[in-house]
Amino acid sequence: MPAVSNDADFIYRAPRGLLPHVVLLPGLIAGDWMWRPTMEALARAGYGLLAPTEPFAAAHDRVAPIQHWVIGLMDRCGIATAVMAGGSFGSRIALDCAIAYPERVEMLVLSGAPGAITTAQLGISFRGKVTRAIGARVRDRLFADNRCVSDATVALTLQIFSERRRLLNLIRLMKECTEFDYAGALRAINEYVLLIWGVDDEISPCPLWHELARSVSRGAFHTIERCGHLPMVERPDVFNHILLQHLQTERVRAAS
Repeated sequence: MPAVSNDADFIYRAPRGLLPHVVLLPGLIAGDWMWRPTMEALARAGYGLLAPTEPFAAAHDRVAPIQHWVIGLMDRCGIATAVMAGGSFGSRIALDCAIAYPERVEMLVLSGAPGAITTAQLGISFRGKVTRAIGARVRDRLFADNRCVSDATVALTLQIFSERRRLLNLIRLMKECTEFDYAGALRAINEYVLLIWGVDDEISPCPLWHELARSVSRGAFHTIERCGHLPMVERPDVFNHILLQHLQTERVRAAS
């Protein structure tokens, strides 16, 4: 595997020395763009990284096979174990991977993990197609300050989900999130779990997740002020500082 690869399916960078890889899992509708500042921060610090390029709903219509697809992607890149980081729906997949393949996951990083996601919760109605008005409403609901996402990014997302098959994928995956037992999943994890939450998250409320974090056997819960559902997009400097601090600390603990 080359030191740096930009495949159609993923972005890969090899680590420096013995530093670990970090797998950055996207959301239902957000692809690798949501992790760009984090990829830059990890690369500067010497960590390896792997990031799927497309949002999960662009290619998947069921939750269960996605964990196997992610592990298969790690295999393609020669990654035996990694820190698994998920944003929004990616957090659900990170948990699935850690439960099904505990030997492949060194540490979990969760942010904005969704529970019940409905079109009503997002304040939208698809009616068979996506529109610029829908894009604007979703952006308003996801971010405390919607200026963090450009009109061009919103337009690209709308273009991706203008295809009916992908729109149906999105609706099916949203429905599958409704009854997931996050407390039970967190109790089943033995690895260190870092949770980073936007205080103003309207999709995955911060107080609810502060309570759920008590289910973790080892970990930490951090909040970011003036921030909504995707801290790695809205407050990347703060998010990346917390992430890098814990990556270093947990590696030191593991080596001691």
